Amino acid sequence: MKNIFLLILVGILTGCGTYYVSPKNLANPANLTVTLASTDHSAHMTVQVFDSPSCKASAGYGLAANIGNGPFISNKPETIQVRPNEKIYLKITSSVTYAATGGFPRFTCSNLVSFTPKQDEAYTLSTKLLPYSGTCSTSIVNSQDKQTPPDFVHLKIPDNCKEKGLLDMLESRKK
Repeated sequence: MKNIFLLILVGILTGCGTYYVSPKNLANPANLTVTLASTDHSAHMTVQVFDSPSCKASAGYGLAANIGNGPFISNKPETIQVRPNEKIYLKITSSVTYAATGGFPRFTCSNLVSFTPKQDEAYTLSTKLLPYSGTCSTSIVNSQDKQTPPDFVHLKIPDNCKEKGLLDMLESRKK
C-alpha cells in the first residue's frame, strides 16, 4: 500500500499528465540511456525532457523515464531517442524512501541539466544519490568514449519547476 501511495505521490510531483514522445522517422537519432546509480532498495528516479529551461510542458515533452528499485517499478536502464543537434533540458528527480517514514520520500533531490545530443551518438545519464549529505549528482557521458558532452551544464531550477509539497499542492487547488 505504501508503494502505491508513493507512486501516486511521485506522479503528482512530476507532472504525470505529460509524457515525452520520442521523435519518429529520424534517420540518425541520438539515444539517451537512463540508469539508476543506486542499490538502495527504495531508490526511485524520474526523468523529464523539455525543449526549454522553463520546464513548461509543450507537445511531445514531459515524463520520459521512470525507474526504481522496488516491487512495482523496474530498475532496468531505459533508453529514449532524442532529436540530434537540438539542445534538450532534462529534469531528474531522485528519491529514497524507507518504511520508517510511512511511505513518504525520506530524501528527494532534483537536478536540471542540458546538453545537445549529436547525431548517431549514444549517451548515458546517471544520478548518484547522496542522502546523508542532502545532495545528488547527475552526469551524462558519451557511451563510447565516456566523455561528458562539451555543452553539458547543470542549471538552476526555476521556481515553477520545483517540486511542491503535498500541502502546497492542496493549498493551490483551493485558490
